[in-house]
Amino acid sequence: MPLSTILLSSLVRELSGRAEGARIDKINQPTAWETVLSLRTRSGNEKLLLSANPQSARAAFTEESRENPAVPPLFCMMLRKHLTGGRIVGIRQEEGERILTLEIMTSDEMGDRGGKRLIAELMGRNSNLILVGSDGRILDALKKVDSEMSEKRQVLPGLFYRLPPGQDKLPLLKADEETLLKRIGEGQGKRISDLISEEISGVAPLEAREAAFRAAGDTDALVPPAEKAGAVIREILFLRERMEKGDGTPFLLTDRETGKMRDFTFYPVGQYGNRYVLTGEKSFSALLEGYFAGRDAENALRQKTAELRKTVANLLERTDRKLALQREELLRTEGRERLREKADILGAFAYQVEKGRKSVVLPDLYAEDGGEVEIALSEKLTAQQNVRRYYKEYAKLKNAAGFLRDQIGAGEKEKAYLESVLEELDRVRGSADAAEVREELEGEKLLPVRGKKKTGPQKEKGIKPLLFRAPSGKTVLVGRNNRENDRLTLREANKTDLWFHVKNRPGSHAILLTGGAAAEDGDILFAASLAAGHSSLSGEERADVDYAPVKNVRKPAGAKPGMVIYDRYRTVTVKPFRGGEETR
Repeated sequence: MPLSTILLSSLVRELSGRAEGARIDKINQPTAWETVLSLRTRSGNEKLLLSANPQSARAAFTEESRENPAVPPLFCMMLRKHLTGGRIVGIRQEEGERILTLEIMTSDEMGDRGGKRLIAELMGRNSNLILVGSDGRILDALKKVDSEMSEKRQVLPGLFYRLPPGQDKLPLLKADEETLLKRIGEGQGKRISDLISEEISGVAPLEAREAAFRAAGDTDALVPPAEKAGAVIREILFLRERMEKGDGTPFLLTDRETGKMRDFTFYPVGQYGNRYVLTGEKSFSALLEGYFAGRDAENALRQKTAELRKTVANLLERTDRKLALQREELLRTEGRERLREKADILGAFAYQVEKGRKSVVLPDLYAEDGGEVEIALSEKLTAQQNVRRYYKEYAKLKNAAGFLRDQIGAGEKEKAYLESVLEELDRVRGSADAAEVREELEGEKLLPVRGKKKTGPQKEKGIKPLLFRAPSGKTVLVGRNNRENDRLTLREANKTDLWFHVKNRPGSHAILLTGGAAAEDGDILFAASLAAGHSSLSGEERADVDYAPVKNVRKPAGAKPGMVIYDRYRTVTVKPFRGGEETR
């Protein structure tokens, strides 16, 4: 769920205890949405993350090391100018809002001390980070909002900072029994959870459903009559008390079957029954980082590969269209032998054909039944000239057929290569993997080269295939992309090792290191399963995998990365298996 107002009150209490009095040593902005403050606190060095990511807005202490850009963004430079060396003197939550304010005491170039505020508005797609000066005016904002973007509220340097316009709801902190009774009386026929979400600000959907579950035993329970609404009112006042005290406990909800993280909350919830496992976390920072960091990494990786995937998909579509046209042209050349036959027939009877005729009917020398054939003529040409015209057209089509077959063969290889790139993009595990795929496409001139490349001989990156242990203890190496497949198979593997690849489909090369000894059947099946699991057939129940000694695998001259040919191989049918944690 998004960061809720009630949970934020507990988070603020946690952050205040660790960050108040801390000195800001460094400020970085690793991504477009994230700012990291490196703090020197009473208990040691800490890193405070402030994220305005629309999908994962949060504030939390983090232990993760994030890669910073070579050139800091302008917002980061502004924060460094105004906040570096300052001390955090207070952290508070704006009343009833998902807004966190850091009060920071700073000194300017003249040594004059003053207070500035770094405000984190953690409100989903409207999240923002805003730097405000001692006079209340905005110094800068991560996301600037002008009048065209919002008529109600602008966020621009020089303007006074104003809180977002309030909702037409009852603030949770102002909820009392009398007001709640009135709202309940007006909400007959609605579900309890809908009434709470629609009438009271500061309560997240999960919290509204849990209030209904606690009050009536059912998340879909309807609003009771006012005289029977005591349980509902108690649950709403319970949420109000949690916001006032900020004494929540971090809990993570994990899917019991898949193990995936599904939600988080500040108190134990019972609405999901046994579907989710409820786990207490050591802190709200650990809870939020554990829940969102993986998703942020997945989203960032998805964005990095999106351009590559789109480019390759477009190239693949263009290649398919080109192949279709070439195959149609090849079909049109299939009648060329009949042209040669007509030329032969016309040449044999040329002495009988006078100039000026549009066609002639002659005995068909190639027909088994001895029939006749009508041959179209150019009336401006003699019979011999028409013969030469037919032979010329035949030769043209014959040459075109040979050229088209070569082009179709090259196109099919290009298509197979592009399909292999799409498949390896599905297996990208991190930024380094994505960068290597991009370098591969740049090397094949399928993408423009980014930045300046170093000239002169370059030291090739060390191979880093995935590593697994076969049942006998032997090592199985699996390439992660086409270039690594080439390095692994053609340079790193020994000639006596066994090479595996899914049959006639894109996928990784897998190498079983035999050490010169005969491979056991269990090891062969294990390596074959890995080759199938790291291929486009990974989701299938069964897959055919070819395997052969590495000495029987070779790369044709001019072949694309990862493309090899092989002979004297065997085939096994296995269940695809991606393997567990690879070891090093």
